[in-house]
Amino acid sequence: MRRLMGSLMMVSVLAGGLLLQGCEKELTPMERRMLTTRVIEAPYEAVFRAASTVIQDQQYIIKSTDMKSGLITAEINKEIDFASKLLMRSLSSSSSQNGTRIQLSAMVNSLSPTSTEIRITIQEEDYGDRGVIASRQIKNPKVFAELFNQLTVEVQRIAARN
Repeated sequence: MRRLMGSLMMVSVLAGGLLLQGCEKELTPMERRMLTTRVIEAPYEAVFRAASTVIQDQQYIIKSTDMKSGLITAEINKEIDFASKLLMRSLSSSSSQNGTRIQLSAMVNSLSPTSTEIRITIQEEDYGDRGVIASRQIKNPKVFAELFNQLTVEVQRIAARN
């Protein structure tokens, strides 16, 4: 019974998320840039290392880093348990969802010896038996505010350690 309630709750959350996603205002390229980019008053290397740490703290698996270009890529895969799959299959005739993949890329650029810009992009994909079912870019201001706050704290921690 507890597992069924958990499955029902998951379906409710997924359905609610899809409804909210449909109501979400489309951002202009400049609005998207403002949401996903911050300038941090710290040296490039400190921001790059802090970004790697914060991304890992969020349980992402780092796929690649290149300090010279400033690129960090990472992802999380979230599999859906068997009971939830059965429930979703009974509610939908389309391809069943097996999980969600969240991909993150961070681009770090030095503006001066003490100022660094970072831009973070997050893409979420639902995948099923036949591949990707749905894909969307994350545009939630709270998500980015929290990431940039954690990044700032980590940069300060690195500076205090040195």
